[in-house]
Amino acid sequence: MFIRGPARRRRASVVPAATPINASTIADPAKLKDLNDAIPLGRLAEPNEIADLVVFLASGCSAALAWTLGGCRW
Repeated sequence: MFIRGPARRRRASVVPAATPINASTIADPAKLKDLNDAIPLGRLAEPNEIADLVVFLASGCSAALAWTLGGCRW
């Protein structure tokens, strides 16, 4: 979420739906299939995809955003 306070500081929160961080889920084909089926894109988000959003939010390109939720639900 972006909040622009009186000091014109911006804050952001990025909430990825699922990333390949949980090794036990990725190692179990049935659990991984269930997880991928629950994601609209049908796969886990890659760390670089999350990083791209974070870089955008930290850049001047996002200066016009007053409030948004950067949910990475791939």
